[in-house]
Amino acid sequence: MNDETRSATAAAQNNGTYHDIWKDDLLGRRDDARFITDFIRGQIELRRKSGRVASYVLNVDSPWGGGKSFFLSRLAEQLRAEGHLVAEVNAWRDDHSDDPLIALMSAIEKVLKPYVQKPGRIATAWKQAKTNGVRIAGKAVVAAAKTAFKRYVGENLEDLFAPAEEAKQADEQKPVADKVINDVIGDALEEATKEISSLTDRAADALIAKFDTTSNSIVGFKANLSEITQVLAKGDKARTPLFVLVDELDRCRPTYAISLLERAKHLFEADGVAFVFATDAGQLQHAVRGVYGGEFDGRGYLTRFFDRRYVFAQPDVFEFAASRLSGMDFRKVLVGFDDIEPLDMFLVNGFRALQPMPLRAVEQIIDIMVATVSAWTPKLPLDAASLLLMSACYHQRQDFNLETFVQPYKWQLTVRSRYQEREGKVDIISTTLALLERAANLRNAVTQGGGDSLSHRHIGSYLGQEFNARPKHQSGPSALLSLPTLIQSAGRVQNDDI
Repeated sequence: MNDETRSATAAAQNNGTYHDIWKDDLLGRRDDARFITDFIRGQIELRRKSGRVASYVLNVDSPWGGGKSFFLSRLAEQLRAEGHLVAEVNAWRDDHSDDPLIALMSAIEKVLKPYVQKPGRIATAWKQAKTNGVRIAGKAVVAAAKTAFKRYVGENLEDLFAPAEEAKQADEQKPVADKVINDVIGDALEEATKEISSLTDRAADALIAKFDTTSNSIVGFKANLSEITQVLAKGDKARTPLFVLVDELDRCRPTYAISLLERAKHLFEADGVAFVFATDAGQLQHAVRGVYGGEFDGRGYLTRFFDRRYVFAQPDVFEFAASRLSGMDFRKVLVGFDDIEPLDMFLVNGFRALQPMPLRAVEQIIDIMVATVSAWTPKLPLDAASLLLMSACYHQRQDFNLETFVQPYKWQLTVRSRYQEREGKVDIISTTLALLERAANLRNAVTQGGGDSLSHRHIGSYLGQEFNARPKHQSGPSALLSLPTLIQSAGRVQNDDI
């Protein structure tokens, strides 16, 4: 890291920018960002001094739920705070494009916009880069051949033979298939053949010329990018490298993902350009094998495109749960004990009690809980422990046999009653089971009491709210008993990211 970069980094740290950028970092990704930034800068400087192309491509590898998208968005903010230009690409959003080069150029043009609006070396270099980019992405020869055939025959080549191929499937229909071919092509084939024959001769020369043009355009494109980063750095307009951050590569079309990697490797290997991909490498390997075949070495193939792979540490399950619970409407949920920890920490400790549990299961259970709370309409807030335990039970067993589900677990909290000075331990699991049992009849639950323990006080207070709010203290079951039906429906709300 040079003195200029150190100065920018220190300024960002001192004015609180880093704190603001990473204030909601619950998975400890700030340290990863600091290391990756300094590592890439160091590698690029090392390559520059050794006479190599001063570019770098890093793959940040983390499985689902590792916070890759959050990381890239905050990394982009941090890099900008330190004076870098940062182009952000969402491969899944952009895979409607035929060629990812267009998406990459579009992202870069957005960050260069302030520098290309007036004449100068940057504007000229970027204009030339776009011209070279268009030449590289062009597919004019193939398109011309298909257009010529369609103009004379009146059909797409693929559509033309579809009815014939269907007819050929049965031997007895073979004459029909031959007739389809003869009738459809007929005289049009003679005219089409003349132009296609001529086009074939010209196509050979055109393909060779196109190859030479493309090769020259690739060299020119790299040179244009290098010039842009050099001018930016010399004029103190921005610090090198120019960062291109690519997210969601493992979610887009496999062919598009491969094409994007190839474009990044072959076209953007230019001085002062760094790529950071955030992927689930395992999923990306499956995508590669889907294109090249199940026996293809997807892992080996991917190593061609990345200089190094950086692996996130496994997130702490409790930090992970806390980050996902932020999407819940806490106004509809109640802990119910006095002087107890905040609701989110109460639920996080609930997940602690249910360990071991993989991150994927934690996320799916929280999804069920969030959907349940969203659809909860009674005025009575949901009991937090009942919500968590029943959602977890349904996720693991696909039923609500809560007594069997909770047998291996122990969930206790130390709480203080407002009526007693001493602290006491509450068994949350047994309290929840008792609450759900007494919820079958509100009148009995409230009028018969049940003891002076912290657990019984909690149950009486919770159910008493609902009973007292009912007209003329109507009896019947608590709204809490509608929770299983709601959880079942919530479990059918699918998250496609999972």
